[in-house]
Amino acid sequence: FSSPQHDDRLIESIYPFDIDEKISKVDFIQYSSTRKKEVNKLDGNSSKNRRLLSIGNITYNNTDLIEPAIQFQSRMRQLFGGIGVWNTQMAYRERFYSELESECSTLSEVVAAIIKKEIDRQLKLKKTANDLLLASKLKIKQEEEKVNAELRERDLEVEREMQILRANARDTPMNDALAYLEEKKRVFQTIEFTLDDVWKRHEMRLELFDALDNYIHESKEYWEWKQQEDIEMMEGTEEDHEYRYQDYIKTADGLLLHDYMKLHYVYQRLQDQIDMKNNAKKNPNSKELKSSHEVAVGNYLAELNKFVTSGTANDLTVIEMKKRMNRLKERSLVEEMKYAKKKGSKGDWIHAEAETHHTLSDLVKLRTMAKFHSDLEAAKEERRKDYIRKEFEISTTFGSRITKWELVLDEVNDRKVFVSIDTLEQLHMKTAICEKCDEIIVQHEMNCTGCGFPRSAKNQKLFRPLGYKDITLE
Repeated sequence: FSSPQHDDRLIESIYPFDIDEKISKVDFIQYSSTRKKEVNKLDGNSSKNRRLLSIGNITYNNTDLIEPAIQFQSRMRQLFGGIGVWNTQMAYRERFYSELESECSTLSEVVAAIIKKEIDRQLKLKKTANDLLLASKLKIKQEEEKVNAELRERDLEVEREMQILRANARDTPMNDALAYLEEKKRVFQTIEFTLDDVWKRHEMRLELFDALDNYIHESKEYWEWKQQEDIEMMEGTEEDHEYRYQDYIKTADGLLLHDYMKLHYVYQRLQDQIDMKNNAKKNPNSKELKSSHEVAVGNYLAELNKFVTSGTANDLTVIEMKKRMNRLKERSLVEEMKYAKKKGSKGDWIHAEAETHHTLSDLVKLRTMAKFHSDLEAAKEERRKDYIRKEFEISTTFGSRITKWELVLDEVNDRKVFVSIDTLEQLHMKTAICEKCDEIIVQHEMNCTGCGFPRSAKNQKLFRPLGYKDITLE
């Protein structure tokens, strides 16, 4: 017992006001009447409360006065649990509650302080446990999302590999047709045709165009199949679109648009509640002054509606969409968010999240499919242009489909000439022949006089200004 306050509380519990009556009931305590008289003598004229407050200070310097109480306490501890158990309890009390005892003057204050400390400790443990539980749930959720993302990526990789295998099996005829065309062109270029080979060259040139037509046919069949495969893959399932939505809202633009739309739906719900309240009045058309809440909700809703409409438009170019998203980034939502959290209920936010998910996921799906079909059309147009380039390359290098002129070697004069397969007429090799209508282009004209088609790059090199003599074999 280390303090007068502690001794005071012990005396209060062991020595009640009727000390003789209390002690006489305990046969194993020999209370000293001399000590009792000494106590009464020291403080005989004071009230009970004053005596109880001062007796602790007295016994702190006169330990013999409370020796019977100490003996009584020891005997009770031996009877109930043993000294070892009570020593453990004393050590615990000394460790955790000694500071509280030193700050309190009565036993009731100590008990109240201990109970309060225990309640605070339990609350702290509960809060810590809740925090740990939330952190554990968050970690589990993050790990689950990570695993799902890995599984999805693996499934997509398998699907891509299967698609490549299917495509390789389907694009073989196209690749073979292209290889055959390239080989035909290579062989044609290696042959030196002479005047005796005019018809042979004509037939081989037509075979070139047959090979080109075959390649275009196989290519169109393959890409039609491939396009249908890609469309089915992009349309996919609702789960696929949900993954695309989750991926989108993880981006800066997606998260920004999500926050704008969610806040917009919260204010829309608040506005609906205001309208319902006004419609419930006896005279809903009466011109009453709007409350500050109605004005704030109306202003914030109008502002958010303008930005959400701007950010969810579909008929925009990529550059215009970036400009609008930059304007959204420049706008701060601090005031709107603060007011919405203050006035909106938990149900309003849950409803807004559900509406945002539904609307934004549909928007992501619509934009994804629109971009996909746009890319398909762009690729289709690029292939069409590629077919034209291939045919034009053959026409300018070897002659067009309809030409009657074949470029061969005149071995006698050691020069190359154009020979007509119909009349065997010969022209100088620098004669410009229109690839479209097979007419002879006047050397000082930029366009064909027969069809009006402009000179090709090859024929532009053969242009001669007005005043120059016409090129002839002579």
